Amino acid sequence: MNGLLSQRFEEGIQQINYGINSKSGTKKLEKVHERIGRLKQKYPSIHKHYNIAITEDGKGFATKVIYLLVATIRYQLKQKGENSNWREIVEHCY
Repeated sequence: MNGLLSQRFEEGIQQINYGINSKSGTKKLEKVHERIGRLKQKYPSIHKHYNIAITEDGKGFATKVIYLLVATIRYQLKQKGENSNWREIVEHCY
């Protein structure tokens, strides 16, 4: 996997997180999905290596964007066994 492209993709996700947490940033769930979609279009060869999840507050506003490399998830699945699910692993990572 290309390190520079991966770094820029992660910086893009961090910018989205910064916008969610800033006073005048993008917080609406629909707009956050659009920003992530544009980021995926910009880096088509890299985004397939990431799992992205958005947490929301129940009112239609995003609270956090979580991303993990797929290789990390596969490694942790092997460590925990086949019966563990993805959400459990994400909760352990963050």
